[in-house]
Amino acid sequence: MLSDLKTKGLYIRERWAGFPQNKEKEKSFYTPFADTANAIVRSIPGNDTVKTNMLYLDIHDITPTSQNPQTPIGRPDGAAATVNTKVMAVNEEIKKQERIIQGTGVTVAAKEKAKLELSKQNSEMETLMKGYKPSWMGIHVPYEIKPKKSHKDWHGAVDQAMTYIGHVFMEQLDRRFAFALVLCRDELTILMCDRSGLMVTKTPINIHKEPEMFIRVMAAFSCMSAAQLGWDTDMKIYLPKSSPDPVPSYQVDPDDIEGKELHWVIDVVVNGQVEPYVTVGVISTMRSVEICSRATIVYEVIKYNERSAPTETFALKRYWLPLVAGDQAELYPWEGEIYESLHNGRPTEEKHVLASHKIEIGGELDTTFTLIRRGLDGTRLMKGDVAVKGSKIK
Repeated sequence: MLSDLKTKGLYIRERWAGFPQNKEKEKSFYTPFADTANAIVRSIPGNDTVKTNMLYLDIHDITPTSQNPQTPIGRPDGAAATVNTKVMAVNEEIKKQERIIQGTGVTVAAKEKAKLELSKQNSEMETLMKGYKPSWMGIHVPYEIKPKKSHKDWHGAVDQAMTYIGHVFMEQLDRRFAFALVLCRDELTILMCDRSGLMVTKTPINIHKEPEMFIRVMAAFSCMSAAQLGWDTDMKIYLPKSSPDPVPSYQVDPDDIEGKELHWVIDVVVNGQVEPYVTVGVISTMRSVEICSRATIVYEVIKYNERSAPTETFALKRYWLPLVAGDQAELYPWEGEIYESLHNGRPTEEKHVLASHKIEIGGELDTTFTLIRRGLDGTRLMKGDVAVKGSKIK
């Protein structure tokens, strides 16, 4: 990929093109970072390699749209985000024309035609991007940029990035964990935040001196599955006017949900069978923005298969369970086990909880230390041990 990017003139004389070399202001970093990141993603080989479509956007002067009136006003310097269908179509056309130009066995005439088409599509993209507002619902990876790389600047950038992750958790009720990036002049730090706290890369990546590593990071987010990016694949959005079937929120056109009340379809295991429920209201999301917490959310739901003529409503509670290790697990059972013990032998109508279960993602128990961090250990920057996600419905 680096050779391809060099051919395109994006990496010249051991530096990424367009990035300031002197002590320019912060705004001079915004456009080259987004443009370089998008060029990297478009250079990913193979048609099936990209698993999550996203575009890197310079939004330093644009506040993303919000579905939640309680979301504080804030804007990252940029973000990798889901964009509307028209923008993505132009981006795909740009990718197509770039591949023709760089391809082998292509006639000179075909390449010249592709160059003209590429210029046209780049102009179209520039027009579409003027004032374009992404949705907080569709932001995969926010990032913060500082023109200096002092210890103070780095800490300030991380603090700002954490506020954006808080926005992500508040807006994206289907987000289990989130990534963010911090660029301090030419040093890139990766942040990963889950309900057990924040982890950051110990040593920053110098994007100019380590171009292959920079490419690997920026391409990785697009090559990761939705679950690997932190999305809860057991939850989908129900938009009856746009799609007859529920759709993952990260695949929804942002224009289709702006200003609309969202209904989530959530899979629940009842008597060993997966049964979908659809939300008709939110009872509580007060804890969703808290990082080191159970992040409890309570919905009012009905059975999805009875949505046309519901006969009853239920309360569905989703939360992360505190980590209990060794002998302590028997002393402190989780809520589902407590209710199962209380309900033992009782008829269904006398039960307080109809079903409860621990959530699995891709067949694995959803835990911060095992599934999310994959055993990666580090210095804890925030207090709290929260590890297993659970769901119950009553």
